[in-house]
Amino acid sequence: MARTALEALADYSSSTRDCYVCVWEGGATFRNPALTGGPMLDLPHRRYVLFTGTLDDLMGWSDLFDSEVYSAPAFVWPADHAWCFASDVDPHWAGIGADRGVVDRLVADRNLDVVHADPEERQPTYY
Repeated sequence: MARTALEALADYSSSTRDCYVCVWEGGATFRNPALTGGPMLDLPHRRYVLFTGTLDDLMGWSDLFDSEVYSAPAFVWPADHAWCFASDVDPHWAGIGADRGVVDRLVADRNLDVVHADPEERQPTYY
């Protein structure tokens, strides 16, 4: 689903040739340990490795890891900030921030399981 959502989001940015991806360092076993030497992003309770590249390059992000079951990247966004894809280490949902029209088109996309989220409402959890 994450890959499908990112492919759909590519249509709504003018800068998919310049994208950023954050991967949680605690959830990834990198095939090449040198990859963890890049820039780091520290947020409360998590630390991420920051990668840059084209959205097409980043579609192969799972090739960087030893595990085939690694979840979606924690954050993906294009340089023009047209949207942001965010997911936690628990892969039951992801958030997409974008203009309302973009979200409406994603909700209508039959290839995706997307719903509108109200930040005032309680968000889904496992428990």
